[in-house]
Amino acid sequence: MSDTCFNVLINVLRGIQPDLAERSIAREDSMVVLGIDSVDRLEVLLLAMEELHVDASLTRFHGAANLGELADMLHACRTG
Repeated sequence: MSDTCFNVLINVLRGIQPDLAERSIAREDSMVVLGIDSVDRLEVLLLAMEELHVDASLTRFHGAANLGELADMLHACRTG
């Protein structure tokens, strides 16, 4: 389920941005709203893809409006 992908995203985000450790993060949140800059957004995506064993073009994830959509896209790439 994409919940696994969402949890991986949260863990990666908190590793990159430790001040998010105490903040509640929802599927509806975007990385921009959470204060993640473009370089860190790319790093979050790359690290999550590595942890989830996703091998896909980065452009595939461009349309994600929030973390939930990104988790769903990562999940879709994992399972087929």
